[in-house]
Amino acid sequence: MDGNPATGSNATAPRRFLTPRRLVAVLAVGLGCLFLALAAYGPAARWLTRDRGEHLSVAAARGRVRLDLPEKATDVRFYQHTSPNELVFADFAIDEAGFLDWAKRQGWQPDRVAGSVTVWPRLGFGDRATVVAITDGLTYRNNLERTAPNTVLVNYDRRTRRAYFAFWAAPRAGEG
Repeated sequence: MDGNPATGSNATAPRRFLTPRRLVAVLAVGLGCLFLALAAYGPAARWLTRDRGEHLSVAAARGRVRLDLPEKATDVRFYQHTSPNELVFADFAIDEAGFLDWAKRQGWQPDRVAGSVTVWPRLGFGDRATVVAITDGLTYRNNLERTAPNTVLVNYDRRTRRAYFAFWAAPRAGEG
């Protein structure tokens, strides 16, 4: 006889590769990797789908920024990313008549600024220090909730003759 009465050979029984302990470890590592991938998706997608520019003409900005810019705009600055959600910040120089024509074409009806509106025009460039306080101008918001998705916010500063546009959307289905 050879040590294994059931088979009659000296070979030991094959060991199971996935023991309960190993299965738990494999699942834990797999779930950890999935969690890290999901956590990294948003910032990575934003980084890979972003575009920005400063001191551009309307012609140079068209095709790069997802915004119907008015013909009379000059000195265009924008920041956008398109995934997992869409965010567009833009500002440009324009006279009030040109701004009002553009707003009308978009279907917006701006109101007079009551009090003050604060804008951070270089936020997309990492500059939180540059702040514009508009006290004499026009404002439009399509959504009354301050943080609601699919919001358009437009301000016009009469003193500097500059328009400020912001749009943020909810993540598309299956993203974010």
